[in-house]
Amino acid sequence: MYSIFFTDPPEPPREKPSLTPVLLSATIFPGIGQFQQKRTVAGMVYLGTSGIAFIIATVMIAKHLPVVFHILWETADPTSAMEELKPILRGLGFFFALYLANVYDTWYAWFRLNRAWKRGQQNGNSSGTPPPPALTTHP
Repeated sequence: MYSIFFTDPPEPPREKPSLTPVLLSATIFPGIGQFQQKRTVAGMVYLGTSGIAFIIATVMIAKHLPVVFHILWETADPTSAMEELKPILRGLGFFFALYLANVYDTWYAWFRLNRAWKRGQQNGNSSGTPPPPALTTHP
C-alpha cells in the first residue's frame, strides 16, 4: 500500500528529483512543498495546521505584547513581563514545531524520491538516456 507519509514511491522517478519543494516549504509557507511534490493531503494538513498556528501566534502577539511593553515601561518589572511573554512563546513555539516538521517531511520525501531515482539508475531504468559507453581496450 502506498501511503502519503514516509513511504517510498511505487516506481522510481524518470528524472532526478528537484530540491525546489524543500526550498519552497522552508521559505514561503509550510505545505507549499508538499503540493509541489503532488502530495495534496499532506500539503493540506501542513498548510491548515500551520495557518491555524500562525493565526494563534499572531493573536497572542497582538494581545500580550502591548501588555509586556506597558509593564516594562511603567513598572520595569521583568518577572511580570515574563508571565505575559509565555503565551507568545507558546504560540510561536507551536508554529515553529510545525514548520520544522514540515521542512523535514518535504526533505524526507525528496530523499526517498532521490534514493529511488538512484536505484533506478543503477538498475538500468534510466530516464531515456542511453547508458555511457563501456570501456574497451584497443590494441
